[in-house]
Amino acid sequence: MAEESRDYAAKRSFKQTPEPPPEVAGDVDPGTAPPGKTFVIHQHHARRLHFDLRLEMFNGGTPVLVSWAVPKNLPIEKGVKALAVHVEDHPFEYRGFSGSIPAGNYGAGEVRIFDSGRYELTEQAKGKLTFRLRGSRLKGVWHLIQTRGGKDWLALLSDWQGEPPEPVPTGPPMVPGATSEAFDDPEWAFEPRLEGQRALAVCGYRSTELLSETSQEVEVSLMHTMHERLVALSAVVDGVISGSRGEERFVAVDLLYLDGRSVGAEPYYRRRELLEEAVVPGGIMGTVTSVPRTGKAVLQAAQDLGLPGVVAKKLDSIYRPGPSEDWLEIRG
Repeated sequence: MAEESRDYAAKRSFKQTPEPPPEVAGDVDPGTAPPGKTFVIHQHHARRLHFDLRLEMFNGGTPVLVSWAVPKNLPIEKGVKALAVHVEDHPFEYRGFSGSIPAGNYGAGEVRIFDSGRYELTEQAKGKLTFRLRGSRLKGVWHLIQTRGGKDWLALLSDWQGEPPEPVPTGPPMVPGATSEAFDDPEWAFEPRLEGQRALAVCGYRSTELLSETSQEVEVSLMHTMHERLVALSAVVDGVISGSRGEERFVAVDLLYLDGRSVGAEPYYRRRELLEEAVVPGGIMGTVTSVPRTGKAVLQAAQDLGLPGVVAKKLDSIYRPGPSEDWLEIRG
């Protein structure tokens, strides 16, 4: 056990990675270690996407994060079994870690906090844990059951305790309701107008559906994994499919729905904040650049890149399907 416990430090150079160093050596036994009160689930875009469930427990008097790598995240439906691999304990300070692990380091890639909050251990025995999560996204009771002979465990949902989701918006998307000359204004933000097919990405926990401006399904096979680039249980993202066939990319321009709740009534600046928090840029998905105040400079930059113009968006505007003069089209 002691030899395995040094894996966390042995795998990392703390001069090169922003991850915190450990305070104590030695992994604890999750079947007997005194439980703490907090948990975190990390979403880790390394060579492959996976999630890390971390439960606070105590190594002597020091809190640590007892950790399981859960490739497909905890299940949110009964009857679904998810593989969970018990890995080395992580430092308690890791609960707040979010950012980039540089290339060349162990686990290189983007790390985000998928969920965090309080947890309660309701059953603790050798090879079995039952715990209740009270997170911002995951609310309910799960089992972790160790399989025979090793680090592999299975995660199962016992009782989902989250609120029922609101209806999912499916379009049509919001579009500029008028044209305008270029202008500067602190109450507006400016985005380059992208060339491509407008679509809504309806992202669930395990799948993505693309809908056109007329709410027809769009068949772009590479895009059906876009939910993997989102830190969310569910979302509806407004965007543009750009690029040529085989090299297509979805560039997000707005957010309508997040974690089972409509956000269309939120002002644009808040939706933009939520969008940037939700999207992990890379691969087939990114977000459009949004610049406050300086519409003339954004138009000039768009023209330099050969783009058709700019979309101006009023910072306090809500999302209204169809044409709205809270969005303006600016051409050179």
